[in-house]
Amino acid sequence: MQMTSPFTMMFWPFFASLVLACACGRATERASRVGEVTGYGGATAYEDATLKTFGGSVGYRFHRRFLVHVEFDHQRGTASQTLFGATVSGRVSRSDVLGALNVLFPIGNRRPEPYITVGGGFSHRPMTVVQVRLPRASQPSLLVLAKEETTPALLLGGGMRYYVSKRWGLRPEVLAIGGLGSIVPRISLGVFYQFGR
Repeated sequence: MQMTSPFTMMFWPFFASLVLACACGRATERASRVGEVTGYGGATAYEDATLKTFGGSVGYRFHRRFLVHVEFDHQRGTASQTLFGATVSGRVSRSDVLGALNVLFPIGNRRPEPYITVGGGFSHRPMTVVQVRLPRASQPSLLVLAKEETTPALLLGGGMRYYVSKRWGLRPEVLAIGGLGSIVPRISLGVFYQFGR
């Protein structure tokens, strides 16, 4: 049986949305050719833990329906499990450097803008060291659970942009990021600022 690659799985939804965006009727010219910076926070599900996520991006909207951006995020948290009577706990973290293209669907002036985003980059995980506390043990033992690793990453997702003024807006977003041997969901709420009008 032939397996479908992650690239192929992400390419076709993006391609269909791109065709749909180009075929849409005329929309507002409000936000064409402007720069943009965004800061965001949220949560990521990774390795049986919910990690706090913080990040930011720099982008350029060169058309009312297209925006390119580069972003960096860092995710960290604590995971704890009981396995065969032993308590295993440790700090979990990962970072992503990603480039993406947003395909926007403008509805009208000063209205929400839904969008999809697709891109790629790199995911990095530092060496993961956990504490293992065995029953009746006075001190926990340290165990290296995972080595430091950097792998290519793909992303696919979407969100909504809400303008609260001419330059400022809010941006809830849901992404699936594939890297480090797994696909993790990320939910975030960002604030963006546009300049260069």
